[in-house]
Amino acid sequence: MTEPLDSRHPQNVDRIERLVGTVLKEQPPRRAPSSLEARVMAELERRAALGHATTGTVSRCVAGIDRLMEFSGAKAVFRGNVIQQAFLDIHTARAHVANNPYPYGRNLGAVRFGFANESLDI
Repeated sequence: MTEPLDSRHPQNVDRIERLVGTVLKEQPPRRAPSSLEARVMAELERRAALGHATTGTVSRCVAGIDRLMEFSGAKAVFRGNVIQQAFLDIHTARAHVANNPYPYGRNLGAVRFGFANESLDI
């Protein structure tokens, strides 16, 4: 399996640029979209952005409740504590497949670069 390339390492930057260039060269030439196609593409991009923003909200809630739990001390871990219940509820919501931000982020990036939409729920 190939190791992922980390753009923070200078030796990988040239390699990443070559890979991106190769992928872009392999794409067929595109014709200018019609007015209707442009409106459909704009709507698709808006919906992809909304899906990404929605899942990002859940991630921010997880970060917030984690911080609240950290500052609450030992009393927050006892059953029945309102902070502990919120912690469990938010982390359970984050575990749902629809709240995973990574597929939505990848799809939004792809749509903005002109690639096909891969999300079946937008």
